[in-house]
Formats: sequence, C-alpha cells, structure tokens
Amino acid sequence: MMPPNRTPRDTQMVAAIMRQIDARREASGMTRAELAKKSRAHPPEVTRWLNGDRVPALLSILRLLDAVGMRLDAVERKGKS
Repeated sequence: MMPPNRTPRDTQMVAAIMRQIDARREASGMTRAELAKKSRAHPPEVTRWLNGDRVPALLSILRLLDAVGMRLDAVERKGKS
C-alpha cells in the first residue's frame, strides 16, 4: 500500500530513475551487491529498490546514482511552474 501522500505518478517517476540506475549498473558489469557496497546500502534493500518493491529515500537515490556514475539534475520543464 502506498503512503497517503505518495501518488501513482510519484511512484512512476522513482521507478523510471531506478530503471536507469539498473541499466547503467548492468552495462558497467556491476553486480547488485557491488552497487550496494558503493552506495553504502544493504544488498537486500537495493534489490527491493531495483525491483520496485520499495521506494528509496532521496539520499539513497543520490548515492545509487553516484555509484553508477550518474547524477540527478534539477531542470525546469517548459510550461510548468
């Protein structure tokens, strides 16, 4: 069950980021265990995040991105305020 303040759109946005992280991890030949170690997370938790079973905190997402050589940029979308 989703927390009351999380919308399906929120979950979709995080899932898209996690798919990109997992694709980069696979492309680099990194295992999930290695990703967990590099991002200072527990391997079972990383697996749950990558499988979409749990939504990681922002700090965890940033650490995962860093571990696979990516970053999160805040870019204004046109037509949105």
